[in-house]
Amino acid sequence: MTNVTSKRLNLSLPEHLYDDLRIWADHQGRSMANLANFLLERSISTAKVDGEFPTNAGEAQAVEFLKAITKGERPKNSKLVKLAHCLDLETDQLVQLCDRLFMKK
Repeated sequence: MTNVTSKRLNLSLPEHLYDDLRIWADHQGRSMANLANFLLERSISTAKVDGEFPTNAGEAQAVEFLKAITKGERPKNSKLVKLAHCLDLETDQLVQLCDRLFMKK
């Protein structure tokens, strides 16, 4: 049997969400923390299935990069350095690619 270490998170909620969570937890006969944990796990699982959750830092950086260039924005070189590192690319190659994409016509 594997031991799973739980981490603590201090969370502030608007009063109406706190009240709704309390009512729902009471109705189910469980603690608010237990219900909140369940709901958070379910939400993250759904995000992963729906493709909304990046699988790694490189993917998150790549998504940010692609969103920027589709909006016509040239990412800053500091972001390109991070992306190149995450994707195991040469930084110069990525910078040159951006330079070609955003050449003034």
